[in-house]
Amino acid sequence: MLRFHTAGESHGQALIATLYGLPAGLRVDFAYVDRELKRRQGGYGRGARMKIESDVAQFISGVRHGQTIGSPITILIENRDWKNWTEAMAVEDRQENRGQQRPLKRPRPGHADLAGCLKYNFSEARYVLERASARETAARVAAGAVAKLFLKEFGVEVASHVVAVGRVSLDSAGFGSSGLKSRISNSKSSGADATKPEVSDSDTIVSVEAGLTRAETRTNPRSMNLGEARTSAVVAPPSAAEARTPGLALEPAMRGSNWVSFEKVMALRERDEIILNCVDPTVEERMKTEVDLAIEARDTVGGTFEVIAHKVPPGLGSCAQWDERLDGMLAQAVMSIQAVKAVEIGSGIENAASLGSRSHDEIGYSREGSRFTRKSNRAGGIEGGISNGEDIVLRGYLKPISTLRQPLESVDFETREKVKAAYERSDVCVVPAGGIAGEAMVALVLARAMLEKFGGDSLGETRRNFDAYLEQVKRF
Repeated sequence: MLRFHTAGESHGQALIATLYGLPAGLRVDFAYVDRELKRRQGGYGRGARMKIESDVAQFISGVRHGQTIGSPITILIENRDWKNWTEAMAVEDRQENRGQQRPLKRPRPGHADLAGCLKYNFSEARYVLERASARETAARVAAGAVAKLFLKEFGVEVASHVVAVGRVSLDSAGFGSSGLKSRISNSKSSGADATKPEVSDSDTIVSVEAGLTRAETRTNPRSMNLGEARTSAVVAPPSAAEARTPGLALEPAMRGSNWVSFEKVMALRERDEIILNCVDPTVEERMKTEVDLAIEARDTVGGTFEVIAHKVPPGLGSCAQWDERLDGMLAQAVMSIQAVKAVEIGSGIENAASLGSRSHDEIGYSREGSRFTRKSNRAGGIEGGISNGEDIVLRGYLKPISTLRQPLESVDFETREKVKAAYERSDVCVVPAGGIAGEAMVALVLARAMLEKFGGDSLGETRRNFDAYLEQVKRF
């Protein structure tokens, strides 16, 4: 079984990832691993820490002459900021360091500060927050990069893109502002309330709300704080007649049908600069504006990322036991990323508000390709806890991070008096980085599932087993 662990604190000397269970003979592309680490550091709205760190993976064990040797792989990532924290994060308890420990005694709502201190009986939160920090995901991304290299050997690719930042989102039909205006216009011409206001491109916040059939003006609470009023467009779902129209751009199944092509998502990886990792440049600019609003308000903003695993073979996971279901393993892995508060597989949230006839993926068969086919992918590539051969699609929903320049109310650990929570140097938006961490976790889970099914002490043995299984599936 493939296993991985991480170690290290945010401002400690280094982060470490250990990866055990990969077969011998996998070529390790070190430049690829370092590029993955660089991708995690990018994104509009990141804090000053990313200007200090320049993450590079140092392989300490498990690799010889560029290939894995079957033993545990250890990867070390140096924390350059450590030099500024040598006294505060010293391993030894020295008298001369006791005045420089930087204790945190005003816990931040939403962070692990209070819960961790209660759990471990610490009098201040520095002991907790250093490990709870999302800096730890750098180690996950390094381990995940190696898992991706393993998956590539079998034609499987994993990539992510940002679907939403705050109230600005790429909607489930995959259209930009022009598509939205077209939809609103169509609603008006077909008898919708013509008294509703026009929605300008510059004011549009694209979203989908099941069951609503209106475009309405609403007040954005955060904009009110900035003395502004903004317009929110709620996109109407299609009528029953529209749903039967072939090729209708707004059919709810579209997101489940890979409404953003995998090629477009993969192309994002080639960008030298990650802005907000959105496939639509127009929507990405609006996302930037959403981040700017949060910066102006001394606040933070969350969002949604989508991870797609392409060309995953059918048969990974199991329906036999609760903890062997692939969707359960993936959901737990992505939910474990700091700030992720919800996970969706396929169009699961949308399906919950739909009828069964519009929630499942009809089955066909291609005689030319000797394979079963689907007209859509609402299931996100997993049925009954088992991969079905379609792309695996899941989303992670990130809350706004909890360190605020305009802190919320808290209580001082010592005095028990009401205070403002502590502020630590932090980011404003981490959604693109969350997507990169999501890719890593998905890759690690899929690599484990592949090895559980196909085994092999060497890469050649795993490949033989894999090829034989694909032939079996083809002959089914």
